[in-house]
Amino acid sequence: MKVKAAGLNAIETYVMWNVHEPTPGSFVFDGEADLPAFIEMAQSVGLLVVLRTGPYACAEWEMGGLPWWLLKSRTIKLRTSDPNYLLFVTRWFSVLLSRMRPLLYSNGGPIISVQVENEYGSYPACDRNYTSYLRDLLKKYLVDDVVLFTTDGDGDSYLECGTVPNVYPTVDFGVTDDAASAFQIQRHYAPNGPLVNSEFYPGWLDHWGEPHSTVPTDDIVSTMRQFFQLGANFNFYMFHGGTNFGFTSGADPPYQPCPTSYDYDAPLSEAGDVTPKYMAIRQLIADSTGTTPPPVPPNTEKFAYGSVEMGIVSTLYDLTQMVDPVYGYYPLSFEDLNQPYGFVAYETLLPVDVPTPTSLYLAGVRDRAHVFVQRTLFGIFSRMNGDQSVAIAGSSGDRLLILVENQGRLNYGDMLNDNKGIVHNVTLNGSLLTDWLHYPLNFTQWIHERSSLSSAPAKRRAETKARANAKAPDPWSLAMPNLFEGLFTIPSNLTEGKDTFLYLPTWTKGQVWLNGFNLGRYWTVMGPQQTLFVPGSLLRPAPAFNNLIIFELDFAPCFAQQLCVVRFVDTPIINGTVPAHASARAPPPAGRWDAA
Repeated sequence: MKVKAAGLNAIETYVMWNVHEPTPGSFVFDGEADLPAFIEMAQSVGLLVVLRTGPYACAEWEMGGLPWWLLKSRTIKLRTSDPNYLLFVTRWFSVLLSRMRPLLYSNGGPIISVQVENEYGSYPACDRNYTSYLRDLLKKYLVDDVVLFTTDGDGDSYLECGTVPNVYPTVDFGVTDDAASAFQIQRHYAPNGPLVNSEFYPGWLDHWGEPHSTVPTDDIVSTMRQFFQLGANFNFYMFHGGTNFGFTSGADPPYQPCPTSYDYDAPLSEAGDVTPKYMAIRQLIADSTGTTPPPVPPNTEKFAYGSVEMGIVSTLYDLTQMVDPVYGYYPLSFEDLNQPYGFVAYETLLPVDVPTPTSLYLAGVRDRAHVFVQRTLFGIFSRMNGDQSVAIAGSSGDRLLILVENQGRLNYGDMLNDNKGIVHNVTLNGSLLTDWLHYPLNFTQWIHERSSLSSAPAKRRAETKARANAKAPDPWSLAMPNLFEGLFTIPSNLTEGKDTFLYLPTWTKGQVWLNGFNLGRYWTVMGPQQTLFVPGSLLRPAPAFNNLIIFELDFAPCFAQQLCVVRFVDTPIINGTVPAHASARAPPPAGRWDAA
């Protein structure tokens, strides 16, 4: 409704393949993945739909929307006419497009156009057979009842490989003083037809450790005025900010992982709130079109539920005992282990005495690793920082344990084959380490049981109180990955949960689940994001308990129970302090589109 109230007449949406086919041949179109219901909802409020079927999307999303299981084949060539890849694409499109055809405008639905691939001109493969195959596949299922289009940056080098015969080419770019020149590039490939900026950026993306990106409202309005003067069509990317819940946030090359929040400095915030930017855009659209848009719906109420006491319930070593290990002479990747996301612990024994700190070569770690010998943490390896090794010491037969975190697969560039885990051999002082045990950490069942309404919350709350009265944990035990749990109720006068934000100011880095739902990653010390968005629909009304679980990776503030808390607040913090080495980044100028 807020999109319609801004004066816009269409919704453009990506389709994330990895959401709808999480495992090979298993298709999901219900719950949050109910794409037909979303499209029908758009139509119900009077909006047309522009559908971006991919199969690749980018969008700072895990692997650009491609399914992780494609990487079980080490030789697959993504986004090409490789038969191994096209086999899966063809199956996926046969399922997706058969569901989309009834929703085409010609069939009484709202879908007026469908994209072929996405910004393919930036991909080095430049496989025209592949993009033509996609075009023909779309035509097979959608016939000629919809306009097909491509999207590429406003440069000849992008459109040269991004355009597809008999498919309408469009461009994308951000704020500019000269929109006419940007559209002139489109005219090189579309001498006739509408001018279209299919991704106009009113904001920009974030990376961990870098300042929150913003785009001035005045610059957006100024560029929009040029669009209206030129009679151009334009789509905002993003108009509504969002959240990459769970493990869905991706990473940009060389390796810059993205935070959970995808607020994007958009006209509608991550929580769907109207901003001054929204109101300025709405006013300009009304003035330029001579129309009066519908009234703006109110923002949802936000609620500060206060503090929640947390208590440790399991250590990393406890977690490994809950998993049947998988043996491999060499380290196995996440994909080899059928572990889509999250964490895997790798274990072997030191083959010799290592009396002094010695280099453990870990350049094959994707993406971050805690390295322990006999439960002593020797270092944290970070792909993001370009690390190559960690120095360790120990005795022959000591247990070497490496916990590897997948921080999100690359979503852009020519390195989409971003396998996770330990993907190359590990050496100690140049000698190869073998005979590995692998512990894929799958929290799903355990968290479901802890989060169940029937799992005796009163008893567990008493256990939490007992922990609070017990001796404080050894600080060294807090400097390793541990699971924490907290139970709370919302005020009894609330008949339903209100939107809120989880604030973890003294925690370090990890993952959070609320009532079994994966809220996403936090990395407080890195920033800029400091709070996690919590939709009110996830909360249980009183007297039911709500279950909060945190997997803290680096250090928990629980050396004193009164410090072992988190807070629910009513205001987001997504522009927090970042490390001193981080430098401010400007949003993209006209023509720069390559990370969107």
